[in-house]
Amino acid sequence: MATFQLNTLQYPLLIFSLISALLFYIYRKALPRPLPGIPHHAVSAKRLMGDIPQLAAHKIASGEILNWFTAQTHTLSSPLVQIFVGPFRAPTLILNDFRETEDILTRRTKEFDRSPLTTAFFEGFIPQSTIGMPSHELFKEQRRLWAGTMTTEFLHTVSAPSILKSCRELVELWIRKARLAEGTPFQADRDLRHMTLDAVWALALGSELGSLPAQLDAVGAVKSSELVRGEHGEVVMPEAQPNDVAAATTTLLLSLEKVVASPFPALA
Repeated sequence: MATFQLNTLQYPLLIFSLISALLFYIYRKALPRPLPGIPHHAVSAKRLMGDIPQLAAHKIASGEILNWFTAQTHTLSSPLVQIFVGPFRAPTLILNDFRETEDILTRRTKEFDRSPLTTAFFEGFIPQSTIGMPSHELFKEQRRLWAGTMTTEFLHTVSAPSILKSCRELVELWIRKARLAEGTPFQADRDLRHMTLDAVWALALGSELGSLPAQLDAVGAVKSSELVRGEHGEVVMPEAQPNDVAAATTTLLLSLEKVVASPFPALA
């Protein structure tokens, strides 16, 4: 029987070789694995972070995240592309075609499930939410709880009136702001956020959140002469402080932007 004995100098070399081989194996496993035949950025397929650097740069430049995904279909000149969102992850397919999307969502629901990327976005901060679950038994149980909210009767008798009420309050708020501004521009994007939050809250929970009424009261308590100008010449309108529930909900929703931009969404 042949025997081998390592001397003192060979031990470090063997350990170094094993560690190097292990690290190289992990590195290869962590690299993106493009699906054949689907357009992608060649440079992204050769680095551990995949498309994350471009996504992060887009976020810094524009402040937006989700529009970057669909923009890749234009960049790569294909309605179906694949992107890579970090190490050890399968490619994410982006489909930008209305007819195919409608077909999948309405006729092929048994063939497709929620994307692991979508699950990763939500599992960290709302882990028991239906929106972040694949189609397992818990998902089906929870879906039965709110299935009634998707019926035509509920949409007509509950959803539509709630949305209409919030839209009317939004229009009234803009009318008051326009009168105060006297032809000068004012910021309006936060008002849309208040309107959406109020409407969804009312139809989901049946109670009033009161974000828009609070803004109406704040605007009604000032005069045009009391307003100041912003750095771009716009009129700075008074902003009511949201109640604790509205503030917490808004913080939760805005957190999604940071999660989406991270290569490790659940940890972020």
